[in-house]
Amino acid sequence: MKNSYLNQRWIQILAVGVLLALLTGLFAACGQTQEQPGTNTETAPDTKNETPAESQKETEADVDFVEKQTAVTDYLTLYGRTTVKENKLRLFWTNSGFSMKFKGTGVSANIAPTTQNKTYYGFLKVYIDGAFEPSATICVNKTGTYALAEGLDDGVHTLEVRKRNEAAYGESASLLISNIKVQNGGFITEPPEAKPFHMEVIGDSITCGFGNMISDGKKNNFSTDTEDGTMTYAVLAAKALNAEVSIIARSGIGYLQGATCDSMYPVYTKAQALPRQSLSDDAWDFSAHPMDVVVINLGTNDNGATMNGQRISTETYTDQAVEFIKLVRENNPNAVIIWAYGMMGTGVEPALKAAVAKAKADGVDDVYYLRLNPLNSNQDGIGVAGHPTIQTDIERSVVLAQTISDLTGQDVDYSVPLKAQIQYAKEYWLADTTGYTEESVNALRDKIREAETATVSSASEAEALRAALRETYEALSTGDDMSNEYIVIEECTTLQGWQSGGMNKGVDDEDWISSGASFTTEGSATQNNIYFIRQNGYSVEMPENWEDWYLEMWMYLDDPSVVNGGSCIEISQDIDKIEFAWDISSLGLKPGWNHLQLKISGAAKTNPEQFKTIKNLRFFLFLSGETTFKIDDIVLSKGRYAADKTELQELLKKAGQDASQSSAQKEAVQFANKATSQRSVDLAAEKLSELFA
Repeated sequence: MKNSYLNQRWIQILAVGVLLALLTGLFAACGQTQEQPGTNTETAPDTKNETPAESQKETEADVDFVEKQTAVTDYLTLYGRTTVKENKLRLFWTNSGFSMKFKGTGVSANIAPTTQNKTYYGFLKVYIDGAFEPSATICVNKTGTYALAEGLDDGVHTLEVRKRNEAAYGESASLLISNIKVQNGGFITEPPEAKPFHMEVIGDSITCGFGNMISDGKKNNFSTDTEDGTMTYAVLAAKALNAEVSIIARSGIGYLQGATCDSMYPVYTKAQALPRQSLSDDAWDFSAHPMDVVVINLGTNDNGATMNGQRISTETYTDQAVEFIKLVRENNPNAVIIWAYGMMGTGVEPALKAAVAKAKADGVDDVYYLRLNPLNSNQDGIGVAGHPTIQTDIERSVVLAQTISDLTGQDVDYSVPLKAQIQYAKEYWLADTTGYTEESVNALRDKIREAETATVSSASEAEALRAALRETYEALSTGDDMSNEYIVIEECTTLQGWQSGGMNKGVDDEDWISSGASFTTEGSATQNNIYFIRQNGYSVEMPENWEDWYLEMWMYLDDPSVVNGGSCIEISQDIDKIEFAWDISSLGLKPGWNHLQLKISGAAKTNPEQFKTIKNLRFFLFLSGETTFKIDDIVLSKGRYAADKTELQELLKKAGQDASQSSAQKEAVQFANKATSQRSVDLAAEKLSELFA
């Protein structure tokens, strides 16, 4: 959105002096080391004051530019809820920023952060000439002059700057920008054109990108160096829709008023304010910034909150959600409103669906509910403290963009998630290839180049290229990973020693994967939690290099959508004290049998350094509806794609010579063709041997 702020008196650049050494260290991570491969370890920029560069006289008559330097002028296009005070452009919200056109070789600015605490440093991403991938990531660790761009060809350029970190969570830095300078030239007087379609997304940590730069689940504490708010589902969906998006979000916030979590309700109408922290308590001028779409993604922090020490009723959840919808409608009279929810649990989903229906009944038009599927930690990894990764953000952006397109008619550019996938691959997948075989790394590089140069003319082509990238990445292999070793923990043929809960619990000897049976139980509307527990039933040595191992099993659910957050798989030496756990609702389960290979390093861990022996297995499911649950064949496996398939291929060849296969034989062949781990290959070979003897 294009705004006009403070007309400042220009100061003519004196054509004397020489250009000081251009600032170095555009990629500054302030001395910190990221735990996610591929995140730059960078040096903080020099903060000495710059001397204005010697200006060049304009020779191109068709380019209108001025040889000026300025703090904040009409020559900027501003993004998000930005404000100006004392000639400083104040960036508070995630993804807020500005763009400008200039003729010259670089741009610098004075930037002041609101904190110098290294946990909460401010970060900016810089984009040159409309590029999708940033040219620089700048860590603002102290007040000073920072090079936003340098060493460009002398000519006309566009520069775009976006704030990467979120607004005021803890001390998460706000950034104050002034004294913007162009090297060897000046500003183009016509700023970049604003996009015609406008979105606002109101949310919490999911929308901020809390910890999304981590994918191995190894970090549990917040810091801004693991958070990229420019690569969230919300921002990527907006890019796919050619929309400008304003992010109004902060970690830990909800919509309820009077509950134990902070509420967005009393601060939503303010320019740059959150509970107890603000840059501007002024009212935001909604009429000057009309929205086409407003997406609300709140409710995750409200789930489980209390009021006055009491549990909150479904009616209260619903009624307060209706009030929030009405607040949004009051300030955005012509916008389509979407309440999106589900990426980190679905506990208040019934209340939110009811709220949308009730708001419609109360006369609020164009309001809809969108279920965003839970994060899939098994496929996409897991971020800090169980949050979505950038990979999850890419996946969910497609769903949001398509939903908005269906409701508004706005076209979707499906090359955007592909571009995001390519950027993610280069920044993370190829960042540290130590230990991977040269062949598998080269295959990934080739696939990235193929995706970069491909002509994408349809959604299916873009998705096929993304799927190929993912598949090639999953096939990366190391010498250590190429082990077909596995240890059987439980074949699930007898419930002796197990505790179980639910209806019709027992052993199913008709539907199974491994040794002739599986454990089964059912949940219903009244039986809303089911479980299998075996305590002190094992003495399985935990491998010393357990970070490279997987917990592998088969799990059946006829309706995974009813599984709520908090449902978990646990292996432990001492329950709740020395334990690894995985959230079942985050595994991306599909109806029917699912083959799970859960990397142990990605578990939520309690005292991992003390974990020597697996003694206990526990499965807990908390349900919002009816489902049948089964588990079978629980093992520890070393290599995910390390199976020796020699025998299996011979058996498949023999099976293919049988022209009249029974349904059981066809199922066995399908199972064999999908086998990847050594355990699944061995099971498939055993089945084929029996059926095609």
